[in-house]
Amino acid sequence: MCRRQHGSAHSTYVQADAAAFAFVQGGEHVRDFASSPGVVRRFCALCGSKLTFVTAALPDRIWIAAGFFDDDPHVRPSYHIFVAAKAAWYEIGDDLPRHAAYPGQDAQ
Repeated sequence: MCRRQHGSAHSTYVQADAAAFAFVQGGEHVRDFASSPGVVRRFCALCGSKLTFVTAALPDRIWIAAGFFDDDPHVRPSYHIFVAAKAAWYEIGDDLPRHAAYPGQDAQ
């Protein structure tokens, strides 16, 4: 689903506490899309930009599309998820931990 949403080999998100997250501007333009059971992706209705996603499996977390930030969010990748479904033609080129699904669920 991430490849389809982003039109690339993978997508990069910053994970955060859902209760601490809020849109401070433009929230009236945010739309929800239920992309799969238990997963809601949010996007901008004006430009189509992918913004966030939440999953019922981890209700206290929100994932914010890294391309959404204007400035450096001062975090760096710490692991790869859903590597069991990665594009066959894409090779991961680092030594970060890899998980078949979310960390703690079918870790590789």
